[in-house]
Amino acid sequence: MKHTHSVELIKLLMKSVDEKGVEKTKTILKQGLEQGYENQDLLISFIIKLVCKAFSISESELFLGRSRKDGKRIGARAMLVYMLSIHLEYSQSQISKMLKLNKATTSRDINYMENLNPKFSQEKKQLDKKSKINTEIVKFVENNNKK
Repeated sequence: MKHTHSVELIKLLMKSVDEKGVEKTKTILKQGLEQGYENQDLLISFIIKLVCKAFSISESELFLGRSRKDGKRIGARAMLVYMLSIHLEYSQSQISKMLKLNKATTSRDINYMENLNPKFSQEKKQLDKKSKINTEIVKFVENNNKK
């Protein structure tokens, strides 16, 4: 699975070189590194891993799965959308574009996560996972800001 990310990256680099040229592509990459985008990417990757671990699903199941068995994938997707909006302050449009989701789905996921009711067992489980993931993210951010 990791190999596909490398292929995807190479394709994007080649497309950039074709459209913008070698020098412009190098400039864009340097600017991204200087502006700290790699920290943002690390945090996104960490959040995805936490969500997958909490819901016992793989990254491919999270992004490509169609199974609604036990509501795992839908709960995991809602958690991911919510965490991206809270910790990275991404707008619903940015999240929709990044995850290739319909804007209504993104909005519904955030709304669902903000209105969880501990009186319902499934929502209480989601709240517990939300709290645990949130704590892990805060620790991760604090540890990476010290470096």
